[in-house]
Parts: sequence; C-alpha cells; structure tokens
Amino acid sequence: MAAIDSAERDDVTTVLSLGVLAYTLETMFHEGMGHGGLCFAQGHHITLLTPLWMRCDVTTPLMVFAGPAANLIAAVASFMMLRIGWRMGSRLRLFVWLCLAFNGLVVVGYPIVGGITGFGDWPYLFRSNQPAWVWRVSLAVIGLSCYLIALNVIVSSYVNSIGDGCARFVRRLVLATTGAGTVAMAAQVYGQSGTPLGLFLPAACTLGVGGSLYLLRDMVVTAANTETVVRRSLPIIASGAVVAAIYVLLIGPGIVPSL
Repeated sequence: MAAIDSAERDDVTTVLSLGVLAYTLETMFHEGMGHGGLCFAQGHHITLLTPLWMRCDVTTPLMVFAGPAANLIAAVASFMMLRIGWRMGSRLRLFVWLCLAFNGLVVVGYPIVGGITGFGDWPYLFRSNQPAWVWRVSLAVIGLSCYLIALNVIVSSYVNSIGDGCARFVRRLVLATTGAGTVAMAAQVYGQSGTPLGLFLPAACTLGVGGSLYLLRDMVVTAANTETVVRRSLPIIASGAVVAAIYVLLIGPGIVPSL
C-alpha cells in the first residue's frame, strides 16, 4: 500500500465529522422518516424515538416495512447522485458516498441480523410464518447474498466517483467509521445501557460497514478527479459536534416528538 504524502492528507476532524453526519442521518432515515413518517401518515403518534428503535401507539406492517424502505431510497438516491456526476467538491462527494455505504449496507445487512437473532423489522413481518427456521434461514441467506453484491457496487461507486487510491480509501474508512462508531456506541451506552445485542447493532452498522468495505480495498484505484483531498471545514466540524451531542445526549435515552 502506497504511503500518502502528509501534505496531501485529508483533514482528520472533517472526515470524522462526515462519518458522524452520514451515520446519524442513516439512523434517522430509518427510525424517524421511515417508521416515524408512516406512523404520522397513518394518523398515529410516535411515543418514543431512540437510535435503534421507534415506538408508535399503533404498529402496522407497512410502518415496519417503511424503515428499511427509507434506507433503500436514501441509498439509491446517493448512488444516483454519484452516478450522474453532479458537480460536487471532495467533501460533498465523500459525504454522499458515506451515505450510500451506511444506508446500502444497513438495508441489506438487517435481514442477516434478523435471521440470526430474530430481532428487528423483518422478523416482525414474518413472525406469523411457521416453522420460523425457514424464514430465518432464508432471510440470512438472501441478506448475505445482497450484502456481497452491495459491497461491490459501493466500492465500484467510490472508484468511479472518487477513486484516489487504496491508501486514502483505507484512511477515510478508518476515520469515518471510527467517528460514526464512537457516537453510535456512546448513544447506546449512555441512553440504553450496554446490553450485548444493543452494543452489537451500532457496532455492526458502523465498524462492521468499514471492515467489510476494507476487504475490497484492492479494487480501489486512482481515477481522474479534479479535487480529491478533503480539506478542513469548520462548518462541517461544528455540525458534526452538535449532531453528535444531540444524538448521544437526547436521542440516546429516547425522545418523544412534539408533533
């Protein structure tokens, strides 16, 4: 792996902040806009919103399905933004790609977790089907197959839209997922206590995403882009700090929306 010239390195704090922003946005897409949006749209009320789950006064299958659907829509939108090639600076391109990575891998990884643990949206939707092992094994197998496909699509998208070498790719993965993972785990420990499953889920959605993408690092080659270095942005750093504080201190323990 080629070394990165220190003069050309991305700003550490900015990449950390982009990871925090992309991950927290992914969870709010799932819980807030997906589950919560359908809860409101169906005339019901959110009784509690946390980083990993949302409670509505009435639960319907469509509302449950809306969580993964929101992540899928966000992933497709992010992919299309990078694919179309809108004029974006390096910071925005990396942020959109991180949104693609978090939303895309969470939406295909969730069936794997659901099949193995019996936790989450998909087990709720299939709970009436018996024997349970049939749909649990099917969820895990289908989820794993989609996960492997999504990995290749996401890394290829990085190569085509950013693609500035393996070393920088790895460094960005480490920084972004470390920032996201730190905030995700802190919110869980502070707000929901450190149960094994409660710690595993945020770790899998952040550090697990980075680790699985790291396995395909050799696919990343240099592409012709005019601006690749992520330079320091005080607004992004400030936004990351504010969002991290809100996510850990307020959403972590759970909030009741006023709407």
